[in-house]
Amino acid sequence: MKILLLIGASLFQVLIVVMFFINASWVPLVMVGYALSLAVLIYLLIKDRRKREKEEQNDDNRNY
Repeated sequence: MKILLLIGASLFQVLIVVMFFINASWVPLVMVGYALSLAVLIYLLIKDRRKREKEEQNDDNRNY
């Protein structure tokens, strides 16, 4: 899932540049898609990190 979001964000970056030269009116829509894909990616990364930290804390508590 994260890899697909990274690929999608990269495609949106390319589309922003391409659409700027073709038709500048599409740039805001493409930028919204780019922002949304990055926001979801950041959310998933934070969620995954919190889950990992919680598991590590549980492991530490079991050792004592």
